Amino acid sequence: VFEGTWENGREAGGQFIFNDGLPFTKDNWNYCTVKDRRFWSEYAEGIKPAGETNRTDSGVKPNLPKGCFDVGNGYYDPTTKKVHEYDTGAELRTPSDEELAFIETKAPISSSR
Repeated sequence: VFEGTWENGREAGGQFIFNDGLPFTKDNWNYCTVKDRRFWSEYAEGIKPAGETNRTDSGVKPNLPKGCFDVGNGYYDPTTKKVHEYDTGAELRTPSDEELAFIETKAPISSSR
């Protein structure tokens, strides 16, 4: 969402705000950097105590089908070779070869194999 002020139909200032409240800044981006890898929710609300570490920004772990990988905006099912929506299972996309290599080496896999 762009929040701004307008004068005579022209933008006079403003910024993009992500749906979780994170403001976008083109310069001096301080979110999710090598020096500070906290989720936005942890940055805004503080880090949880040891043992309650967030695996996602929302703190809610999605339910994944057996043997599937969590890709952040859905899950990758190696049997269909597609990314599916978490709740409905609807097909979202076919990952590129580059994304598939990342998924298979770095994405978390369902622990209920």
